[in-house]
Amino acid sequence: MPDASQTLNVPVWLPVIGTLGATLITGVIAFSINLVNKRSEERKHKQQLIIQAALANWNRDFEIAKEHQKAGSKARISPLDIYLIHQMNLIEALTDSKLTATNLTQKLQSVEDITSATIEWYKQNDRNNKQH
Repeated sequence: MPDASQTLNVPVWLPVIGTLGATLITGVIAFSINLVNKRSEERKHKQQLIIQAALANWNRDFEIAKEHQKAGSKARISPLDIYLIHQMNLIEALTDSKLTATNLTQKLQSVEDITSATIEWYKQNDRNNKQH
């Protein structure tokens, strides 16, 4: 059995390497957590923008429809879902990293096609509900 006067022969650099390794691992973990949180906040902010823009457009059209009805004209307004779908696709198209001046028209047309398909689906669904 070694007596108390004997010490372990540990190189001086070993604790330094261990500390640096632990610091590096902790830094990588913290960076990863921050990156995930940042992306989550960006998605949340984007969703808020979509909802706010869709509601603003829907409210504007609702007020216009009310004025038309007061004037004796028929006025209909699409469901809020259509405004949300349109705004979501519009923001996706305009924030696409591959957006260029040459493909802008194509992306906007795609947004319009999706919105039109959604409107048609609602019209068809509305007709089917009225038949039952």
